[in-house]
Amino acid sequence: MVANAGIAHVSALSDTDARQFRKVLDVNLGGYFLTLRAAARVMRAQGTGGNIVINASKNVFAPGADFGAYSASKAAGHQLGKVAAIELAPIGIRVNMINADAVFAKGIPVRPVAGDRSRPRRSRGIAPEKLQEFYRERNLLHAEITGAHVGRAVVFFASNQTPTTGATLPVDGGIAAAFPR
Repeated sequence: MVANAGIAHVSALSDTDARQFRKVLDVNLGGYFLTLRAAARVMRAQGTGGNIVINASKNVFAPGADFGAYSASKAAGHQLGKVAAIELAPIGIRVNMINADAVFAKGIPVRPVAGDRSRPRRSRGIAPEKLQEFYRERNLLHAEITGAHVGRAVVFFASNQTPTTGATLPVDGGIAAAFPR
């Protein structure tokens, strides 16, 4: 099972409406919780073990200004994944996390920001046509992160190639501030 959905609200904490903050938490953190709970129940009943992958975010270890609700929800979801890894290991269920940076498909972010889509670019002073280049140039490998990269990370965890649970795999081209610690 892969927990993947998420939304963002872009604003400084001092300007964030409490309803918007709760909405991001409900979708992201609440979605992780409900999905983890359902998957654990089904997998436990099947008695065959399994794999759960949480698609968290680069923001877990390296949050950004104006992304308080998103960063907090993803960090909390990441922590739920660690708790699930501890709780589910005795029944053969592995739980691992992926921390991807912005994912692009043909120059367009795959994860659009709810509401004003130009706001993340404006908060960083980036012209729309330069957004993809900004994300590519800020990582050590100057890599454009695609859905295929994230998909291969999921396949790695789901294929039981290593006896791994509770791990975090960055898929971000190497963002030093986001290195797991």
